[in-house]
Amino acid sequence: MAILLTSFLPLLVVVGCLFAYELATHRDRVQRDLHAAADFLAANSAPTLAFDDAEAAQETLATMTAWPDLAESALYTPDGRLFASQVRTGGWKLAPTSAPVIEGLRPGDAGTEMVRSVTQKGRRLGTLYVRAGTARLHERLMRYTSIVLVVSAALAGGAFMLMALLQRLVSSPILRLSRMAEAIARGDLSARAPVTSGDEIGQLAGALNRMANELSQSYAALEARVRARTAELAAANTGLQAEIQERQAAEVALKRTAAELARSNRDLEEFANVASHDLQEPLRKITSFGDLLKSQAGPTLGVEARDYLERMLNAAIRMRRLIDDLLIYSRVSARSQPHVSVDLSRVVQGVLEDLETALARTQGRVEVGPLPVLEAEETQMRQLFQNLISNALKFRKADVAPVVTVRQEADDAVDVPGGGEEAPGGGWCKLVVQDNGIGFDEKYRERIFGVFQRLHTQAAYEGSGIGLAVCRKIVQRHGGVIEAHGRVGEGATFIVRLPLRRRLQQKGEHGDE
Repeated sequence: MAILLTSFLPLLVVVGCLFAYELATHRDRVQRDLHAAADFLAANSAPTLAFDDAEAAQETLATMTAWPDLAESALYTPDGRLFASQVRTGGWKLAPTSAPVIEGLRPGDAGTEMVRSVTQKGRRLGTLYVRAGTARLHERLMRYTSIVLVVSAALAGGAFMLMALLQRLVSSPILRLSRMAEAIARGDLSARAPVTSGDEIGQLAGALNRMANELSQSYAALEARVRARTAELAAANTGLQAEIQERQAAEVALKRTAAELARSNRDLEEFANVASHDLQEPLRKITSFGDLLKSQAGPTLGVEARDYLERMLNAAIRMRRLIDDLLIYSRVSARSQPHVSVDLSRVVQGVLEDLETALARTQGRVEVGPLPVLEAEETQMRQLFQNLISNALKFRKADVAPVVTVRQEADDAVDVPGGGEEAPGGGWCKLVVQDNGIGFDEKYRERIFGVFQRLHTQAAYEGSGIGLAVCRKIVQRHGGVIEAHGRVGEGATFIVRLPLRRRLQQKGEHGDE
């Protein structure tokens, strides 16, 4: 079948091209003949129309037999009446009974038609209709078809003979080799192919027989190795079962430990709330009685006693602030809220409204650039910028008004936390909070994020040393990183990198770290 298709496909392509060429040349020849015939008949029919000589017009139209492709012609008077017509012998009369309105060359029902005006000295005398038939084209196409059929029959006979020869010399031996290969594939390694010749097929049959012998030997060796390996796997399986049991026991213990840790965290949170209440109540009493003692007995106390009383009240205030800051730090993870779309520009604007008094007191200025919108906890984002901006205002130079810049910067190479895990959608933002304050030594860049870590005395700058620790915990909860840079006397810069879309829930959220 493939041989037949291979033989006939080029023939069909050639015949198709020949038919297309014949159609194209026939169309061009007919158009040229129609133009020439129309010019000739129009020129010779003008006098017959002028003198109303229908017989002479009929004779003029009869001269169209000189063009073998022309099948019919007709003349019409100026008012559209048929004046004379001529049809080639054996043809059909298809000319319209009244003069066509549209002039020019166009395809018709039985060939190509042409309509043009007959004029003499600029005066229109009538209309000429000429039609070229398709009889010659059909005749030539039938001749080509006969030739194609004869050639096809010859090709089919030759292809059949070639196919029979190839079947005997090639196909049958190959089929025998194929059946042998299928038998070997099914596992019958005793199958062999007969070697009937010394040609390529005979060599292939010998190679297959040698391969079958080698496979038989290899299969025997493989069976021995499989039996040995099966014994090894059985021994290993026994050990694996013991390891699986150990791992299952370890998983049970791990789940138990996790449950105990979760309960411990809940207990710690309850303890923190209780401890807060129990610690705040004595502090409130100390503060209240201290204020009463200061207001009622202050004037009667000595200078040293008043100093002791003042120190006691200040210590109580610092202790209350310290307890509040510790509760804030512990609740960053414990009291999480759903992540929503947060506009950081709006968040920073709200922070500046809260710090309006501090800005007026320090004569400070905060310059805010365009900030992104990201998925986060809005309350914690507000707490983050509140701590960073208030720190910048607090650690200012004595003789210089603080200037704080909050902006977003491009960051092509982000050090992604969590071992290189990418943010959802590949989107990160780099936020920068920069000030012109007192700065710090670079060697303390990690220490300042620790709880209760201070680089200055309480007398110089108030605070508990927890603010930056809260900032780091907030950023880590959102899957980001925060870093600090500074130089003594030249200000500090805090860089925060956060994913624009919420990452997978970080280990340690909701109080289970």
